[in-house]
Amino acid sequence: MSNPNPSQNSVPDWWERENRRRQQLLLGLLSLILVLIGFYYYVAASGKTGIINGVDFDTTNYIAFIRQEPNGDTDLYGIRADGTGLRPLTVASDHSLKSNPTWTLDGKHILYVSNRSNVSCTQIYLLGAGQTPVQITYGSFPKDKPLACPDGKHVAFLTEGAIKTVYLNGNDVEQILPPPIASNSPTNGEIAPTLDPQGPYIQEAFSSDGSIIAGVQALTAQGNGDIPMLGGSDEMARALPNGAKTAYVLDPGRYVNVAWIPHTHQLLVAYAQQYVRDPRTQKSIYVGGINLYDFSKPGKPSPKPLMICFGHTLMPRHLTVSPDGKLLAFEGWMFKGDDSWTPLGIYVIRLPDEVLAIREGVKVPPATIPATPDGLPLDPQWSPDGSRLLYEVQHADGKHDLWVVNADMTNPINLTKGVGDNTQAAWSPITK
Repeated sequence: MSNPNPSQNSVPDWWERENRRRQQLLLGLLSLILVLIGFYYYVAASGKTGIINGVDFDTTNYIAFIRQEPNGDTDLYGIRADGTGLRPLTVASDHSLKSNPTWTLDGKHILYVSNRSNVSCTQIYLLGAGQTPVQITYGSFPKDKPLACPDGKHVAFLTEGAIKTVYLNGNDVEQILPPPIASNSPTNGEIAPTLDPQGPYIQEAFSSDGSIIAGVQALTAQGNGDIPMLGGSDEMARALPNGAKTAYVLDPGRYVNVAWIPHTHQLLVAYAQQYVRDPRTQKSIYVGGINLYDFSKPGKPSPKPLMICFGHTLMPRHLTVSPDGKLLAFEGWMFKGDDSWTPLGIYVIRLPDEVLAIREGVKVPPATIPATPDGLPLDPQWSPDGSRLLYEVQHADGKHDLWVVNADMTNPINLTKGVGDNTQAAWSPITK
């Protein structure tokens, strides 16, 4: 028999509407969760900070630097290349140690080293608006020398004797140099000798496209005795192209540093006190100079000497290359023997087409920015557009001022004018 009153067994319309409303709310909530999860993975994969806004001023032609205050505190400052716009970038109440500032590639954030969270262990911090930095590295080992990577997503840094990278948001630390290995034991179970130089890395530098990383390794007293080419050297230049399993061994020496010619795969290595045998006299002598390595072809390149200085003559340090790749700037030092050096100043030369050789007994060319009793010019750095050169001047009292001069050596400007001790300057990548 049919039910005479079917409405008693049917679901009321208001109940169906309420169920649909709840289902829609649930679907909306699930969609929002999926969007948030997707955004998280997008931020992680892209390396975007996602946690801190950029600085709240135009960083065009700005220079970040470290100032040691009269009370001993170190603070982070910024100033324009014409000497205007001086501003503190960290607050005076932050008494932590600060060092090695560098800019992100968009010029909106500054990376630097600090012991802000632990006085006994330095970490990398990211500074944007509001003067409140965000810590992006962690762990019990000190971190040093941050460097924005060419992909704009990562920062390289030194720790535990290695070169590592991390996303700007602090995710995914990866060791780059020396390349991590699955095992250090040979397959036959025997202990195999190694001719790979041993020691911590003290400098890192990427080619413009990020495909090759170069570094300088401080050689340890142990583990390098079986490598004949070292010959008393205490540093070594290395380079690791993409896909290579081990870093190429380049130039040994002292005061070694590396610099890429922008927008190329050509690496310059400056070195001093490399111990070699003079082919003319068969006597052992020290040499210094600059070699070029061209990584544009597969395999390890051979060195092309650009400058070679014999014996007690000019030795280059802190080499830098202009953005157009045509000019070199470096500190010049005269080797006197017994680890005694005389500073000559900063040299600016065109990239040599032929080997520039300086032998003992030949007068060393004068420096472009000479050392004087009033100050020793150090650490040259080209502006991103190549129009100016930034450098430090160390005074007799040990304090430093920052100077900028045009590429043609006109219009020198003392940016800091004797206030504090000013070092470790870094150009913003934004110029006009």
